[in-house]
Formats: sequence, structure tokens, C-alpha cells
Amino acid sequence: MKTRLFQSGWIAAILFFTLLVVSVNATQILTIQVPPYAGTPEVINLNSGDKFSGSFSISGGNGGIAYIVRNPIGQEVASTNGLVYSGGTIDFTANVSGAYTFTFYNNQIESSKTVILSYNVIGPDFFSYLMSSGLLWIILGLVMLSVAIIGLRVVWSRRKSTARTSQSPPTNNAQQSS
Repeated sequence: MKTRLFQSGWIAAILFFTLLVVSVNATQILTIQVPPYAGTPEVINLNSGDKFSGSFSISGGNGGIAYIVRNPIGQEVASTNGLVYSGGTIDFTANVSGAYTFTFYNNQIESSKTVILSYNVIGPDFFSYLMSSGLLWIILGLVMLSVAIIGLRVVWSRRKSTARTSQSPPTNNAQQSS
């Protein structure tokens, strides 16, 4: 029984550390076509506390582009200072959960441009996420429930084994010796 309890602990530990590792997202790449003298919005959903880190490159035409990033409330969280001609970076931490709008503006009248945006979104550390979302209390409750169930199984199996030994018929030593 101790072996099962030990194995259960290892399984719980492995699941917990797997959740810690899964909290980081992979690199995403968007290809955005921006028509002449227009703006093209792209929407990326972020959670409060997410760190957005991206870089972009521009191809097509001679003019530059500008960009602006707005949070779900409409507040500006990142933008260019003037025009960008070859590429750049966009880095910020989301202050509100929801759809963030990335709009790239092409100031060139004659030709469209292609913007390739490569980015990573890294969520807040897993423990902070658990605390803010209330999941920590759910996980702790499930762990306590599991420990209680395992404890009850141990007690039940011990009582069952002692009940079997006390119910076995007594041996008559006098009859066995004759």
C-alpha cells in the first residue's frame, strides 16, 4: 500500500511540473498585406499580464509604414515614432485581457506592402496565474480530496484484512497433536 501512495505522489508531482512548462507559448508568425495608403488591422487575444514580444519586417514599395497597437479598451499600448522603412520590434505587457488590435498603415500611394510579424506571448508565471484565477484553491482542494480518498482506502483495507484474520476458524491444537 505504501508503494501505491508513493506512486500517487510521483504522478501528482509530474502533472504539476508539466503544467508549469506548458505555460509558455510558441512563436507565431503573421503575414499581413497592407494596401496602398490604407491601414490593415490584425487582432491578437491576450490575457492581462501576458508579455508580447515581436519583431516585424517590411517588403514592397519605397515608402515606410507606421503601426499602432490598441488594447480592448481602445488605449494605445505601442506605436511607431514616425515611419519605419525596414522593420522593428514591438514589446509590451498586456494590461487588460481581450482582443488587442495591431494596425499597420501604408503611406505609399502606388504599392502595397507586406509585413511579416513574428511574435511570442509569454504568460505570467504559473503560480501568479493560479493565484489570480482561483485555480490554486481548486487544485489544493483536489489534492486534499485525493489524500483523503487514499487514506480511507488504506484504513478500509487494513480493517478488511483484520476482519478476515479475526473471522478465520480457530485451530484446535489438541486435535492436531493426536
